[in-house]
Amino acid sequence: MIQSPADDLLPMAETIVLTAAELSSMLGIDRKTLYAAASRGEVPCVRIGRRVLFPRETIEKWLTASSTTPPAPAPHSQAKPWQTCSAKARR
Repeated sequence: MIQSPADDLLPMAETIVLTAAELSSMLGIDRKTLYAAASRGEVPCVRIGRRVLFPRETIEKWLTASSTTPPAPAPHSQAKPWQTCSAKARR
């Protein structure tokens, strides 16, 4: 049986890198937002020529390290929950 080069490719779940389209879809953000974050060094990536790729294992570690529990609200806060930051700044 003759194998085609496509038979040697790993399925998507096992690929070692993600494209910007794949990662932005997984994160639920726009692809342009992902590219901008990668260019600022906020998201780990590998650039090969003009292609920007995201190593799956590095992204998984980055997400685990980046995830934190939200801080508890400060007791006796004077800000009302419906006030926006701009409303606080006007005082």
